[in-house]
Amino acid sequence: MTLPRSSSAARTVLKGAGQFFAIALYFAGIAGIVHYSVASHNVASESSLIELSQLGLLAATVFAFRRVAKLSQSLHHAAGLMSAFFLVLMIRELDATLDMVMHGFWKVPALIVTGLAIWPALKH
Repeated sequence: MTLPRSSSAARTVLKGAGQFFAIALYFAGIAGIVHYSVASHNVASESSLIELSQLGLLAATVFAFRRVAKLSQSLHHAAGLMSAFFLVLMIRELDATLDMVMHGFWKVPALIVTGLAIWPALKH
């Protein structure tokens, strides 16, 4: 749908409505995930839909901050640290999987990521 240039108010309303519906769909998706997990009695499992969606959101956050670090020179170091922080959170969420190697093994990759993130921050 194209609007004439003179209707900037209509464009603003349509843009706001689009943002509202996007946010509403996001929250409806979250409510649907929680409802499905509770209904299927799979809330506390490490393989529940809640845990998997949380890992997906953490991965998306890591990649978003990596992109910001790559594209913005002024935010490079801050975005790199934030990306590493969320990657450590993601590793911590994978502790049940990493416990197959050894109990508490999640600490090893988390400390490696932390060290690799802090080293450039200390240098600059």
